[in-house]
Amino acid sequence: GHGEVIIKQGKVGDEFFILASGSVGVYRVKMFTKKRIVTLAENAFFGEMALINNEPRAATVIGDGAGELYYLSRRSFEQILLKNPGIADIIRQISDKRKAQNRQLDTN
Repeated sequence: GHGEVIIKQGKVGDEFFILASGSVGVYRVKMFTKKRIVTLAENAFFGEMALINNEPRAATVIGDGAGELYYLSRRSFEQILLKNPGIADIIRQISDKRKAQNRQLDTN
């Protein structure tokens, strides 16, 4: 729903999310400011960074309104990646790109 916090930056992450419909805002919290860095829409996925890198959540994700969200537990996520190297590569590439974008944001 609108304003619903799906992921909170800094928290431990154990799920991977796939957005079937609707949109979410991705925010980076720095000091006391919360900056919307990207909007993800239908068929986007998120939450992979914490699972791949075993790091706390890198951003806060908030629902923009009604939408449909699916999630996988860490275990299911890891099993799918192990069985599907092609999918794993795509997810890793996007994860690396997001990580680089976050680093850039943090230095600006």
